[in-house]
Amino acid sequence: MTPKVESPRIEGAAPHARAAALAGWLAERGVKRVRLEWSGGVRELAARTTDLPGEMLKAMPCRLAAPEVGLVFEITDAAVSAKALAP
Repeated sequence: MTPKVESPRIEGAAPHARAAALAGWLAERGVKRVRLEWSGGVRELAARTTDLPGEMLKAMPCRLAAPEVGLVFEITDAAVSAKALAP
């Protein structure tokens, strides 16, 4: 069972600031693997050894699933939002 984690409030004036804030939030929680989904495909990524902000920016708009914290993030050039990951 995935532990319940409060959804983060990811803020920043620019997309790169929000992507960096999200990557930092995931790192603080020890997330090791994420799944990046975008119109061009799906990639499983090692969260700690990948340029996660760069990958998010290249794939935008995209979804980033983080099963270890039970959340999926919707990432656009305007905002980052989070919701519970469906089982």
